[in-house]
Amino acid sequence: LVVGDTNSLAVLSMSGYEHPSEYCDIDMSTIDGLLRELAAHYAYVLVDLGTSLNDDATIMGILSCNKVYSVVRPIQTQIAKLLASKEHIENLGHINKINDVIQTMILGNPYSEKDFSDADLHLIGNVGQDMDLMVAADNAKYATAVGKSRAVAQYVKLVKSIGDDIKEIVQATTITTKQDVIAGDDTEFDVSDVKEDKGGKI
Repeated sequence: LVVGDTNSLAVLSMSGYEHPSEYCDIDMSTIDGLLRELAAHYAYVLVDLGTSLNDDATIMGILSCNKVYSVVRPIQTQIAKLLASKEHIENLGHINKINDVIQTMILGNPYSEKDFSDADLHLIGNVGQDMDLMVAADNAKYATAVGKSRAVAQYVKLVKSIGDDIKEIVQATTITTKQDVIAGDDTEFDVSDVKEDKGGKI
């Protein structure tokens, strides 16, 4: 739970005797307000959404986010459900929000990149569920002991590509001002915009 300013976090514990509705009932305005508050403090916010379109919180999350990365298993029912979700969101006027897909290879026989392309989706990577990858993920680091694992290497590559994608989204939606340059961020500032005054100073 976000407490006070959004740079501090706190954990709320329950006694175990309360009904979940007493502390887990979150309405749409709460979610919308929380996302707006976080967006005002951070360059990007990652949100782990549910999968049910019968859940108002999931719909609000999808509509509030700039981009959605969908995670599916290579089985027809999950692909069909994803396509139905995509169509539903597009009917609400949000085109191209649900495109990028990651397959979790708990099952074999993955769908190919062409299969997803034919369905108007973009396969950005497969996550193989081998033991080395689970060790690396559980320890939240690219451990030397599993450095030769192909699955771990592919996983790290996927994470980096998503990170690069998020950076591009942030850069495309962020306007850098002259005040930002004074503060030390001149990555997107064009010095030609600065006018020279009569005293010859910039």
